[in-house]
Amino acid sequence: MNNHTQNIDLSVEGMHCAGCVARVEQALKKVPLVVDASVLLDPGKASIKVLPGVDRERLIQAVTSAGYTVPEDRVEGAEAAPEAIDETKEYRQYRSRFLFALILTVPIMLLSMKHMIPGLSAIPNAWAYPILLILTMPIIV
Repeated sequence: MNNHTQNIDLSVEGMHCAGCVARVEQALKKVPLVVDASVLLDPGKASIKVLPGVDRERLIQAVTSAGYTVPEDRVEGAEAAPEAIDETKEYRQYRSRFLFALILTVPIMLLSMKHMIPGLSAIPNAWAYPILLILTMPIIV
């Protein structure tokens, strides 16, 4: 391999599974002058090893044509400030889902262990199981 390769990092949004990662990697490897591409799902980051002369816009276009987005504010590899990350729509959505699940989890645990809790052991199973089902369904969905 050529010792004059460069590493380019891109943030990629919209990936949800290993198949998405594979599609982005394949799209990037098809770009001329790309030596290797490695994509990580969790941070949503693509690390691309390229030869000199590769056009960054072609890399972004390859990701976009695969069906994913490269946020404009992170194209140059600059990390967002922690305050900006906290305010993202995705963060707020995950936080509200977590709190909702947490609130429903407490009664689920209490009802599941009702035979160990003196006051709750009087609740018949005919009532406890439907209540558990009703409380569990929003968490699963």
